[in-house]
Amino acid sequence: MTIHDSPDPNAFRLRWALFGAAGLACGLIAAIALGAPIQTIVGLLLVAPILTGVVGAVLGAWQPESRFRRTQRQRR
Repeated sequence: MTIHDSPDPNAFRLRWALFGAAGLACGLIAAIALGAPIQTIVGLLLVAPILTGVVGAVLGAWQPESRFRRTQRQRR
């Protein structure tokens, strides 16, 4: 059974929210334990989601273009 076959989509969203929060908390704890300056930690916590969003937007925008090209090749 895959994750997407979950009967309750809210459980899926809750699980991802909890894993995301846990990842941020673990990253923050590890950075503080290693003695990184707080400005660096906050900067990295802000930059990572922004870069992820930009990459996701680019790849998401590219997907319909790729499908369009494939269907155009198949019609020839």
